[in-house]
Amino acid sequence: MSTKLYEVVLQGTLFNQLIVNRWNYRSDGDDVPSKNSFGLVSAMGLIPTSGDFPASTVGDAMQALASTSMTWQQVICRAVYDPVDFVDIPFVPNAEGDEGAAVSEAPFTAYGFRTNRVRTDIGRGYKRFAGVTEDAVDAGGVIASAVTSSLGALAGFMSDVLSFTESGLTITFTPCVVKKQKYTTPAGNPAYRYIPVADGGESAQLDDIATGITWEPYTQVRTQVSRQYGKGR
Repeated sequence: MSTKLYEVVLQGTLFNQLIVNRWNYRSDGDDVPSKNSFGLVSAMGLIPTSGDFPASTVGDAMQALASTSMTWQQVICRAVYDPVDFVDIPFVPNAEGDEGAAVSEAPFTAYGFRTNRVRTDIGRGYKRFAGVTEDAVDAGGVIASAVTSSLGALAGFMSDVLSFTESGLTITFTPCVVKKQKYTTPAGNPAYRYIPVADGGESAQLDDIATGITWEPYTQVRTQVSRQYGKGR
């Protein structure tokens, strides 16, 4: 049986700005032969075929919302505390957004999502997806009604408990929000990290995650300051 904490990192670019999205999942069940990390990115639909993410997945719903100027180059998934359970999959060819009918907004304009709170000691999770098109935004930054159902679909897929089966073995992946440990860097700045092994490692970190979360979209576009030109995330 396998209970681990996973981190998924999807990397892309929009107008030469680096775009990064991260998710966390907790695994439960059997270890599969091709690595559980591969099973997770497969279940999320983040392995494209000829540039297209599989239908009815996180990847597909995300791609449907994004402009064709938005491209994704690779996905990296790792078990946070297992150095050999990881995959790094480059996309050849790159995947790109499906919305080609309108001009793309700047990289710092994003569709925003947040989770509910299921524990008082752990805050909400947040996501920002770039590739917003101009025709998807009404006056005042309100998201057009024609787009809201697509946002709801993406929220639903991100809320789902996923599963992957191989050679008769099945593992499930539960989306979660991770409460990271605050620490001070050598430069004296505050930062956050997964709980180190010396402080309890995975066992302690699994006690500090929120599961049973549900994602919901914002009704207005958001501004992602870290994706402003010259910053690039």
